[in-house]
Amino acid sequence: MRGFFLVSTFLILAIVGTASAGKAGAQPYVRMPLTIVSAPAPGDTGLVTPARFATHGIRPSRGIVLDAEVRQGRKVIPAGTVLARIETGSGLGMGSAVDLYCDVRPLSRWSSGDLPCFSDRDSDGLLDHAASALTSPAYFVMGVNAVRGNEPLAVPVAFHEALPTQMPTSQFALRHCVGAFAGLTFEITAPLNGSDWQIGRPPCPLVPRLTSDGAVIEFHDLRVRIADGPGGTTWTILSVPGLGAELSLSVSQRPY
Repeated sequence: MRGFFLVSTFLILAIVGTASAGKAGAQPYVRMPLTIVSAPAPGDTGLVTPARFATHGIRPSRGIVLDAEVRQGRKVIPAGTVLARIETGSGLGMGSAVDLYCDVRPLSRWSSGDLPCFSDRDSDGLLDHAASALTSPAYFVMGVNAVRGNEPLAVPVAFHEALPTQMPTSQFALRHCVGAFAGLTFEITAPLNGSDWQIGRPPCPLVPRLTSDGAVIEFHDLRVRIADGPGGTTWTILSVPGLGAELSLSVSQRPY
């Protein structure tokens, strides 16, 4: 199999994520918990091409709904917007771990990649501080690798817990990395805006490794066999995360 059965790092663009976090001066642990809402079926198969495969539907595991508009600099997030919860370690001048709630509406290709985020520091039901989350990798709006800033809001804003049916949804899929030196490596890709999907760039961290089932890509509970056949290299889904399972597309200095 072209000599690329190496052990995967299982960290999506970990090098890029760690470097970005260091530049932002963020704490080492940041993740957005996501819930699987749809998954391909075990046994699905196809040829390995540049096309996406093994597509999963995802949504934030928890979120809130704004009862009024909130501002962060020039950004205005209207009332009724659902903000997704992200977990952080201590830092940001907060003194302890804190939940942030971030705007994960689709970004354009030309976005800076910063998501407006807010927190309720004193747990009184009002958002009272603002921060920014850097999406990862590139413009995954449901994966973060750094958080910066901790500014009090001039006007605290009320919110309430979001229902699962109110949560925004997105997708992720696998894709064969292409290029002169890519070899048989794979990456996670996700939508930017609508049908416009992010095309990643090296490093491509998912590499098949030899198992009793053959050469297998593993990402969380997703297992995909890669095999040579008469018609070319094929992928076959062996197992998928169950519906309702939780994972993260985040990159941080802490392993999954």
